[in-house]
Amino acid sequence: MFESLVERDLRIYIDYLGGNLYHFRDNVSGLEVDSILEFKDGEYAAVEIKPDAIQ
Repeated sequence: MFESLVERDLRIYIDYLGGNLYHFRDNVSGLEVDSILEFKDGEYAAVEIKPDAIQ
């Protein structure tokens, strides 16, 4: 649930900036990145979404 909410917000921001949001999972190794943000200038950022524990 938390990851879905973060991805929704990321999509809103990246749409505003004219970019794209992707997911990545390698079928061979099983490696995964929660979100890939691709900006309209070709730059990109890989995002791993984790909730932070509040103490």
